[in-house]
Amino acid sequence: MHNGGDETAGPPANVITLHAAAPDADGIVLFSRKYNSSLSAVTKNVIDWLSRGSQAWEGTGITMSPGGRAGLGAREHLSAIMQRQATRLFETIGFGTHGHRLDADGDVTDPATLAELADFLARYAEHCRG
Repeated sequence: MHNGGDETAGPPANVITLHAAAPDADGIVLFSRKYNSSLSAVTKNVIDWLSRGSQAWEGTGITMSPGGRAGLGAREHLSAIMQRQATRLFETIGFGTHGHRLDADGDVTDPATLAELADFLARYAEHCRG
């Protein structure tokens, strides 16, 4: 977990890898559960590390897909946090109850959901290119 006091020792190896990969990304999609109507600690930790020490994600398109009940609180908190970052936040997408959208293997099979995802991803890709 990010701790400002630990920064003098340098970031962990996985954070170095993340910082190296982020500049080459046109966009970053954060998939996160929501906890108590906010972001999970792990998701916030990724944001904290990416915001430190470099411009690893400067200008990158960012979006998020939180879990159950469409994650409205988490989506609102992401928006508030990302307004202070040098990224380009795109609208988020969330699906409330989702069991009927998936098959037994956990794959999305619902035609309406697939269409919604395809539309969202096409618009997000355009946002990232812009």
